[in-house]
Amino acid sequence: MIKRILFPFILIAGIASCTTEEIGNSKDVNPATIYTTYTTTYNETEPNVNNMARFRFAGPDGTTLVLNDPSNVKLDGVAISADSTKFLGAFYNVRKPVDGFTGKHTWSFTDINGKLYEETFIFEPVSLQTVIPASVKAADLRLSFSGVDEGDSISIALMDTSKKSYDEILYGINHNEVLIPAAAFKDLKNGPLEITFSCKRSRPVKNCPEEGGLLLFEFILKSRKTTLVP
Repeated sequence: MIKRILFPFILIAGIASCTTEEIGNSKDVNPATIYTTYTTTYNETEPNVNNMARFRFAGPDGTTLVLNDPSNVKLDGVAISADSTKFLGAFYNVRKPVDGFTGKHTWSFTDINGKLYEETFIFEPVSLQTVIPASVKAADLRLSFSGVDEGDSISIALMDTSKKSYDEILYGINHNEVLIPAAAFKDLKNGPLEITFSCKRSRPVKNCPEEGGLLLFEFILKSRKTTLVP
C-alpha cells in the first residue's frame, strides 16, 4: 500500500510539466524580468555541498538563461561558469567540501547593466539527534533534529522489507521536533524497518531583480534501520 503526501516545494530539477528548459541569453531580456533561484543541497552520506544558481526569463517557469558578459554569478566572490543539460537547461553549479562550509556565504549576481545583487545565507547541516532504538512499536515516535528552522518541512519515509508498505509523510517542525504518529506504522509489516529523512526549506530572495526569486535548501539525511515489533 502506498501513501504519499507531495511536498509543496518548487523543485530545482524543473519536473513540473509547465516548466520550460529552453536556453536563452540574458542580453536579450530586460534585467528586471530575470527570476533568480539559488539552491543548496547536502546529502549526509556525501563529502560535498552542491550549490546551484539558475536564472529564468519572467518567472519560475520561464526560459533558462545564460548570463552574458559583463553579467555573472559568484559564490563567495568566486565566479561560476555556465553549464547546461537537456533536463535542467542552463545553470551555474559549484560543489564545496562540507568540512569548513558551515557558516555564512554570499551569492553575488551582476546583471547585464552592471547592477549587483548580493544574497547572504547561513549553511548548517541538518541532522537527526534522536537515537533510533533497535526495535520500535507501532506507537508515537518523537524525533529531534538540529540545524532546522521553524517553517522547514521534514519528509519521512517508512519502508518494510516487502517494500509494499511505504509511507511518505510531510511533517512540520515544532521546536526542532517531529512527531511520527502511531498511525504511520499501521500498514507496515513487523520485522526490519528502514526510515529515511529529508528536510526542505524555501525562502524568498531578498536582493534580486523585480521578478523575484527563491532561496532553496534540501538536506538528505542518512537512513536509519530498526525492527518493528508487535
